[in-house]
Amino acid sequence: MTKSIHDRSSQTLYLEEQRREVRISSRQVAIYVKSRIGKDNVEFEEGQVMIFNESLNGCLLQMPRSVSAGDIIEVQSQQSDKQITTLWEACWSHPWDQSFEPQYHLVGCRRLFTYWPSDIPV
Repeated sequence: MTKSIHDRSSQTLYLEEQRREVRISSRQVAIYVKSRIGKDNVEFEEGQVMIFNESLNGCLLQMPRSVSAGDIIEVQSQQSDKQITTLWEACWSHPWDQSFEPQYHLVGCRRLFTYWPSDIPV
């Protein structure tokens, strides 16, 4: 049976299926790079990000600023002695209610691509 994309129950089912992935809590500090395209220029923004948890297809980030759904975020993290670079697509972002400044945002992301450096010399 085909369900309409506008059917609220099918959207809920889709989210439930995604959340069945095993999530690994990491609390890892990493560096993010995000580009902003203007009329006549491209600006790059860099800062620290906290990776709260990660699954095969997604992650939960804590960022110092809000992002929009569809934004692409490059995250560079360290694993053993290798730098791993992952491109994430922001699915949602909302302020994280904390009593201190600066205000942080939780960002739910979908994995687009991960680059793992090879041990094989080129």
